Amino acid sequence: MINLPEILAPVGNREMLNAAIKSGAGAVYLGTEEFNARRNAQNFKKEELKEIIELCHGMGVKVYLTLNILIADTEFFNAVCLCRDAYNLGIDAVIIADLGLAYYLHQYLPELTLHASTQMTVFTKSALIPLKEMGFTRVVAARELTKEQLIALCQAAKELDMEVEAFIHGALCMCVSGQCLLSSFLGSRSGNRGLCAGPCRLPFSTSKKEEYALSLKDLSLLEYLGELKEMGVCSFKIEGRMKRPEYVAAAVTAAKQVLENGFAEEKLISALRGVFSRQGFTDGYYKNNPNKDMFGIRSKDDVLGTSESLPYIHSLYRKQAQTTAVFAKLSVPKNKPSELTLFDGKNTVTAFGEVGVLAQNKPLDYDFAKKCIGKLGDTPFFLNEFEFYCEDGLTLSSSAIGELRRQAVLLLYKSRSILPKEIAPVLPQEKSPTHKTPKGYVLRLTDISLLPNDLSGVKAVVLPIEKINKNCFSANTLIVAELFRVYQTEETIKTELNRIKEMGVKHILVTNLAQIPLVKAAGLNAFCGFGMNCFSSYFEDFAKANNVGGLILSPEMSLSQIKNSGFSLPTAVIAYGKIPLMVFKNCPFKSFAGCEKCKKQGVLTDRKNISFELICKNGFCELINSTPIYLADKQNEIFADWLLLYFNNESKEEIEEVLKNYKEHKSPSGNFTRGLYQKGVF
Repeated sequence: MINLPEILAPVGNREMLNAAIKSGAGAVYLGTEEFNARRNAQNFKKEELKEIIELCHGMGVKVYLTLNILIADTEFFNAVCLCRDAYNLGIDAVIIADLGLAYYLHQYLPELTLHASTQMTVFTKSALIPLKEMGFTRVVAARELTKEQLIALCQAAKELDMEVEAFIHGALCMCVSGQCLLSSFLGSRSGNRGLCAGPCRLPFSTSKKEEYALSLKDLSLLEYLGELKEMGVCSFKIEGRMKRPEYVAAAVTAAKQVLENGFAEEKLISALRGVFSRQGFTDGYYKNNPNKDMFGIRSKDDVLGTSESLPYIHSLYRKQAQTTAVFAKLSVPKNKPSELTLFDGKNTVTAFGEVGVLAQNKPLDYDFAKKCIGKLGDTPFFLNEFEFYCEDGLTLSSSAIGELRRQAVLLLYKSRSILPKEIAPVLPQEKSPTHKTPKGYVLRLTDISLLPNDLSGVKAVVLPIEKINKNCFSANTLIVAELFRVYQTEETIKTELNRIKEMGVKHILVTNLAQIPLVKAAGLNAFCGFGMNCFSSYFEDFAKANNVGGLILSPEMSLSQIKNSGFSLPTAVIAYGKIPLMVFKNCPFKSFAGCEKCKKQGVLTDRKNISFELICKNGFCELINSTPIYLADKQNEIFADWLLLYFNNESKEEIEEVLKNYKEHKSPSGNFTRGLYQKGVF
């Protein structure tokens, strides 16, 4: 009996679903027309889910529904209803990115299986703790993890009785998943909302020549599947819900070959590269070797290679892959209907056929009966064990055995497609708007030396935790420590928390899920900051459950959404600042131009000659927007408790000027943006 880890295939339409099933995927993930991170894919109507789930379950394929986007207040009711309906139809799991939605579903529909999307930016063990508390059984690991980091995550998940799913093939975003605002700020099409326009695939340069410094090759870890299986990865995920069905078939087949034989045929790997690649594939993150070789674009040669690969790939899924072993028992008693029992390891069915007749020549024997029953054809089943009983002298025709086999297979399909009993959860009540009024300002600085002289109206100063020292307390203002929003070791964070706690710092701005249990364990006060993606007032139910005392709202929320939301916790809005649009592990300047040039002029330039500064930190790099958000003259329209002025590369004089302008509600001048506060995101 074949026992392989789950190969999880992307499905964006019926053709892809057919390719995934026939090529032998163990599970598929798909979205409906709403609430999924590939809203540009064809996707499926909600009414199609029942048929798809029954089909897949009959074929032994699990179905995961993607709700891996941020959910607005006005959408929350419909999102919960979709989850409820999918559960009632027998969905195997729902992939979630929104912490507010996840918390609600666990409270009111705990039977629903939850998988944490890669949009949750999970790197370390401590992120698993709040996910486990919310009922998540599986987490999709961040794609930037090295082999050693993935081993550690798998071990931690095993200790918590959780599963780890990892991407093994497909497109790589330049930005850490769940942290990208580039498409939002350049065109209001939010990646966090499932409508990324892919601006990172356009030219961005470190010099005057054309470069694609934000476009990575596709990921391929096919050769390491044995290692991944050994370390405990339970599901091998293929990216590509907007690609061709041939791509799905080739990727699934290649993964199966590696798992079964230790390698994939070179012809198949060549075809997979031909059907879709960006100048080849990369394993740079897994091998802890991010460099220029990871960058690539979809070239003319890549496009030409597609047509050459298609005929061969079509042959991969003309017939159904047989992935499920069955036990069969054929009985031909005297004067009674013949019986065929099938057992797939979980489901047992019995079909009844013709009565055996006296043989004119040769009675029915074991070998002939097994051959007839083993003709499972275009089904997912293969005969693994066979038992046979036939009364002496009796026989059945091959057609009678064939009909008995067909009836038993149909019964097995039906048995595998049984749906659970309907459970209707308590549906969310709409939250009444709280209509907050700003009480003053919070300054986010990169160093205490930039602190303005006049701090009237300033509630607190946020500083990177590593920049906090004894000099920070001479200004007699509340100091809040900011943690970096992507990977840091838990030991590093614990050490820093203890260091600043001894100085008297009590408030921490957490920017990643993993930091919350560490801050709680240190006895400090947590506030959710940039990177936590607080997009609706339902997020605060999760926050309250984790003793979080306040929230910085997502800069993707519009002022109208903020006004009509029902936050009871203290909230802050980023009212000024050059927002970090991306955070990535492979620094393009280091790869294309070298660090020395970056120190002199660390900017990327797009095709419109707009410059974006790069800031390196903790082994990652942030891409900073070219123009600042400016809302000094719009403060009366901001329904929040505090206005956060988010400074990145401004001088002390510039910071003092901005603060003065905000106190005077001064109209803007020069280059500025309203961000997404007026037009919102799609």
